[in-house]
Amino acid sequence: MENKDTLINLYKDKNSFLLPVEQREKFSAKLKLSEIPGSGTENWREFRAKPIFNHKYKLGKKMPADEKILKTLSFYEPSANNIIIVNGNYDEKKSFVKDEKVIVSSIKAAKEKYKDVFDNRFGKTESKNENFFSLLNKVHSEDGFFLYVPDNAVIEETIYIMHFVESDNGNVFSQDRNLIIAGKNTVFKVVHFYYSLLPDFSFTNSFTEVFADEDANLEYYLFEGEGNTAAHINNMNAELKKTVF
Repeated sequence: MENKDTLINLYKDKNSFLLPVEQREKFSAKLKLSEIPGSGTENWREFRAKPIFNHKYKLGKKMPADEKILKTLSFYEPSANNIIIVNGNYDEKKSFVKDEKVIVSSIKAAKEKYKDVFDNRFGKTESKNENFFSLLNKVHSEDGFFLYVPDNAVIEETIYIMHFVESDNGNVFSQDRNLIIAGKNTVFKVVHFYYSLLPDFSFTNSFTEVFADEDANLEYYLFEGEGNTAAHINNMNAELKKTVF
């Protein structure tokens, strides 16, 4: 029988999370009562939990992306639009967006630095299919990326988002909480990759919120390239207002 506490207990010594205390308490209560999804549910009919819980995990460490690995990617250019995450943590030194109209940061920093925009959007999408894994991310997420394209901005070059899972030894569990905001009349494209650099097993639990305001034109592509020694659950909530997505 899968034991959901094995993942929850990874955070027992952590005390810095994205959600305010009151909201964490609310969702923690839901998390305790929630069940791991099974194949009997339509949205999870191809999901098999047992292989995930056959492994013992540790949380991935905060570390910079490996420059040698980045250079093996055909589309990677240091001066291009790159958002880089390692083990769920935003890599500030290697993340770069050349268009000054675009705001990019760690979601942890955005909580303070772009407080008004952040508070108006973060956690505001409706969760119609809430489940153990989305709740786990809500309660225990610590970092991820924040991408805000303000009204009327047209970004010609693709924005690449690269998530890496990396460790010196052992199986890694990581989470990222992300927020994408497309202002009115914006035009841009996002290509979002996940990679595992581990010989061991990895499990990534992601949650991304997308807000697209009136007449926004956002192209979004997601690629999961973690291989056969990895599991990945990606929850995405989107709020679209007369837009193209």
